Amino acid sequence: MDDRIERLEERVAHQEHSLQLLGDEMFQQQQQLEQLTLLVRELSERVKNFSDNSGGGSNTDEPPPHY
Repeated sequence: MDDRIERLEERVAHQEHSLQLLGDEMFQQQQQLEQLTLLVRELSERVKNFSDNSGGGSNTDEPPPHY
């Protein structure tokens, strides 16, 4: 009976350790996700500003002025 309890305690300890590792990994991934979300927002804003400042770029089929 004592051997069985010991094995169960070992399994619980292993599971607690695994849960802690998973929790830590989830925390790191959440931080990375937040950083990437901010980066995408910044890049989207830059692209928007670039296209606004470049005159829209809608006349790509128009020949250059020297023709």
